[in-house]
Amino acid sequence: MSSKLKSFAIIALIASFNGCKDGNSVGSDKNITNSNKVKLNKKKIDNKNDLSKKIGISTEGDKIVIEPKKTKAFFDKLAKTLEKEAKALEGKAKKVNENDIGISASKDKITIDLNKTKSFLDDFAKQLEGVAKNIDKAINK
Repeated sequence: MSSKLKSFAIIALIASFNGCKDGNSVGSDKNITNSNKVKLNKKKIDNKNDLSKKIGISTEGDKIVIEPKKTKAFFDKLAKTLEKEAKALEGKAKKVNENDIGISASKDKITIDLNKTKSFLDDFAKQLEGVAKNIDKAINK
């Protein structure tokens, strides 16, 4: 197993322990009133309908209508955006070394600097949020 793969496995393990254990996070259902749930559900349905139209899928009564040209154009645009974002992340990932993520390994031990690892994971999460926003922008154009 390569050192980068070991590092990634350790980061994934640490990240899996990081989270809300009591279910009282800001976005949890316990903190949302019933009227807000109805509004959120309506918004989700509207968003699904908007996305369906962009993809080229609609309904007319009891029929589903698919517009292949629109569907192909949508997925071509999405594929280009994903490819661009993947290349950008790959370039950033190549620059990362074990010291950047706070992990060092030797024959005898593995040392994890939790502060560096947390900082790395926070930065990585911000990068992924940026990727998600760029994909969302591409879909909503």
